[in-house]
Amino acid sequence: MPRYKLKKPHYLDVPGTEWEQNEIGPNNRQIRHRYKVHTYLDPEDPTCQNYPGVVIVASEANPLYPFDYVFVGSPTSEMDPLDAEGKALIDKLPGVAPMSEVALPTFASAPITPPPSTDLQELRQMLAEMRGQVTTLIGQNEALQRRVEAAEEAQVEAPTAGAIPPRMETPAGAQTFALKA
Repeated sequence: MPRYKLKKPHYLDVPGTEWEQNEIGPNNRQIRHRYKVHTYLDPEDPTCQNYPGVVIVASEANPLYPFDYVFVGSPTSEMDPLDAEGKALIDKLPGVAPMSEVALPTFASAPITPPPSTDLQELRQMLAEMRGQVTTLIGQNEALQRRVEAAEEAQVEAPTAGAIPPRMETPAGAQTFALKA
């Protein structure tokens, strides 16, 4: 029965772990939904530690170790084996970490281009050119913003105070009513 000590936090499939959602139905009756969820085990969190300072997990229950978390699935490279069976299973794992370049070949196949120059004077000159371009763009944006604001002001004329709206005509055959104060 393989046993492991966790080196980093894991979400493991520990049988019997459920999340329960309670709600009130249309007839004022309580409705419960239960969902199977993975257990989050963090070796740094004292509430997760099943032995002093560590989290020990196993792939099968053993009466000699009643406090071990029993999980379903295969071990990861972030687990330290505590026995020969566990070491054999860890050794069978591919030597690839889950987030390495081999697991994500698109990043590994991207060409790595060296910087255009390592000469400090040349880099300062490039930086000065970029600053000039940014200044030019800022000026162009401000000019465009002024043009947009001017166009908006020309389109929208605010009504003057005390202006009376145009009189609406009563359609033919419609009755009019006068309100008495």
